Amino acid sequence: MSVLVQNELGRDEVGREPAPPRFAAVPWVLRPASGALRTAPLWAGQRPPGTLDAWLGQIHEDDRRRVELELMTHTQGLSDRVESAYRVIAGGGGERWVGLWGTLGADGQLVGSQRDITRERALAAALAASEARFQQVLARSPDASMVHRSGRLLYVNPAALRLLGWEGEEGLLGGPLLRCVYGEDIEALCRQVRAVIGGAECPEPLSLRLLHRDGHPVPVEVIALRIDGAGGPAVLTQARGTAARQRRQARRAHADRMNTLGSLAAGVAHEINNPLMSMDLNLRAVAAELPRVIARLRELEARCGGGGALESLGELELQIEESLSGARRIREVVSDLRSFSQDSGEPPGPVSLSGVIELAVALCRHECAGRARVVTEVQDGTWVIGHEGRLSQVFFNLVVNAAQAIVEGEPWDHVI
Repeated sequence: MSVLVQNELGRDEVGREPAPPRFAAVPWVLRPASGALRTAPLWAGQRPPGTLDAWLGQIHEDDRRRVELELMTHTQGLSDRVESAYRVIAGGGGERWVGLWGTLGADGQLVGSQRDITRERALAAALAASEARFQQVLARSPDASMVHRSGRLLYVNPAALRLLGWEGEEGLLGGPLLRCVYGEDIEALCRQVRAVIGGAECPEPLSLRLLHRDGHPVPVEVIALRIDGAGGPAVLTQARGTAARQRRQARRAHADRMNTLGSLAAGVAHEINNPLMSMDLNLRAVAAELPRVIARLRELEARCGGGGALESLGELELQIEESLSGARRIREVVSDLRSFSQDSGEPPGPVSLSGVIELAVALCRHECAGRARVVTEVQDGTWVIGHEGRLSQVFFNLVVNAAQAIVEGEPWDHVI
């Protein structure tokens, strides 16, 4: 079937000859008993049929029997109103659509009117095709889309069903939009929808919560837009979940904190290193000299017959050894911090995986102490291409995240 739409110049859009001028709605009267028909022409040059059979003969063969049965339905008293549409071949060979309306009078006559509705049908078909394409776009959109009119849902796309936890649209279509909105945020959404219906410009996205089918709130950003469809103005509400974005923001914030920590660690390690070296050298010098001092004191005690000083010096020697051990530990921590925070910008190179993991575990030893034991199993000689500091940060994050997921207490019952 070809549908013709008249343009301003009188030519149809498929390049055929222009259809004859059409008239406004024309009346008709049918006497069912005799089959007599009185009507006026719909187009210039049309010969009005004088009988029902002649009228049916002008109707397209694919529509003829249906129209005949529809008329019979009314003449037999099953209905008091006629409303139909059919095709005819107008002048120039083009198909035209005719709309038919009528009522059954008290005298048994059918009285009504008919008019050319070709253009209206073409426009309706174009609008339906446009709405179908519009729905296809919405169906493929990753954003949740809901079309509603007068507060009732007309369409929901697959993304909206997934976001709200529905397997199909049967339980949603025709129901209230507010069924999908978290109770405390209903007023905020209604305010935006009212503004859009009232002709407001495109509003700013609104942060609120929709209602999942199982009852928990779903944080989203919502924007409402007015659309005009075949049934009148409606509202398209699009929602984008913010939970994933919030997780990404949290990860970025964590990465920023780790970068800041790395810079801080590098500065702290540098500041600690110089006085640590001085303290370490002095302690080593004292530890090296102390045996000679003790030997001299023994000689003096032997000559003078005194005693007791060597016992206090023995304790001092033990304290110096403990201080040296603490200094070595501080030096190890400083070295780990410098390795962890360094980022020279050089290309990746060979890195010992066992060394990287040992460094990460050493740095987070305090975080894990009251929560779990950390067990590492890495084959010796395992090398990778990368940056030592960056890889250490990866394993440091993994171990710290695991430790923070374990409740403090009874660390020997938990293993990372």
